[in-house]
Amino acid sequence: FGRPGPGFSNQLQLKLIKRVKYLVGYEDCCTRERLVEEGSEEVLEEVDHYAFGEVRTREQYLEWTNIDVKNKRCQRIDWCNRGELE
Repeated sequence: FGRPGPGFSNQLQLKLIKRVKYLVGYEDCCTRERLVEEGSEEVLEEVDHYAFGEVRTREQYLEWTNIDVKNKRCQRIDWCNRGELE
């Protein structure tokens, strides 16, 4: 981070993707241990502050957003496509 120029947004995007994958539970690439092992521990900074909060559990969030971590699939989200909250 911190240096604009060629490839900057790609580097930032990769970190963001790892952070989201860590939060939703992609164990093949983004466990805490694996991120630290590969030197990507900055992905974990303030992760609890920007995580799911207290309204839903991780599992409820995945169901609400139709994310299937096991099969690595995202399904259509009808409430989102209609512009509604639920």
